Amino acid sequence: MKKNKSILWKICKWLALAIMILTFTNVVIPSDTFAPTLGGFPYTLWVGILVSIVLVILTFLATKLHPESKSDEV
Repeated sequence: MKKNKSILWKICKWLALAIMILTFTNVVIPSDTFAPTLGGFPYTLWVGILVSIVLVILTFLATKLHPESKSDEV
């Protein structure tokens, strides 16, 4: 179980890094793009909210999967 936890921890680290880098590319922040909208909110806002939610969930999982954590629950 410890080896699986270590591998999942590394995956969480790389996913967080990839999401943070992707956030500042044209995928999330395109220049001069306000459409499409979702519920009246522009594209950049709802994608930013989605990225934030994904990072919070990823952070929660990473705290449970950290190799030196005392918790065995996932």
